[in-house]
Amino acid sequence: YIVYISELAPFIFCLFYFTSSNTKGFKVFFLYSALLSFFLIIVVSLRNFNSLQTYSSVTQRLFPVLECTLISLFYSMQLKNKAAKLVLRFFTPIMIAAFIIDFYTAEQRLSFLPLAIEGFFYLIVIMYYFYERIKYISNTPLYNISSFWVSIGFLLNFSGTFFLYLFSITMSKDPSFKDQYHIIYGGITIIKNILLSVAVIINHLNNSQLAALKSGFEVDLEHIYPFTKQVTNNQQ
Repeated sequence: YIVYISELAPFIFCLFYFTSSNTKGFKVFFLYSALLSFFLIIVVSLRNFNSLQTYSSVTQRLFPVLECTLISLFYSMQLKNKAAKLVLRFFTPIMIAAFIIDFYTAEQRLSFLPLAIEGFFYLIVIMYYFYERIKYISNTPLYNISSFWVSIGFLLNFSGTFFLYLFSITMSKDPSFKDQYHIIYGGITIIKNILLSVAVIINHLNNSQLAALKSGFEVDLEHIYPFTKQVTNNQQ
């Protein structure tokens, strides 16, 4: 249950700093964390009832479709290159179609191959995102950008689970591998959620500093304006 609790952490931080979610990209991230928490609660709740475990599996297999959609939407707002955006928008429906086909053709549990393909695709997207950040943004340190921490979290998640899913295709029935799978997946997930939570905090701190600068600027104008008005009156 530690892994499940960690999955709720980014959403809890998003709720705590809800007023700081003023950018389109972070609103998408908020929706992602909210849906992840919602699906997680539904899946865990249904698993506690033997008669409803089938619905738990169905719910779990539906989430990758939404995850794929929201992550692609998030990075379409972060990328600057139009060609890169077109590639992202072209391949996203293909991956969604793969998950839908798997939903209707595979057995009750989600196949690992579509998950591995998804992970490989987003590894490429995230690496290109880092390339653009390094190329176009030189004044702001990367660690001060909230989307950087989101990308680090997703990079760890997709890179850590990519080979795990590939091995699971042939070794999922091995009892010893299942134990190793849960340990590795749990560790990756916990670290990923810590990094996503850091992203929410960084976003809040950046917006707080921006609000303070804006407030200070307005206060300065209030001091300048009466002086300017007085000078104008004296000249008249």
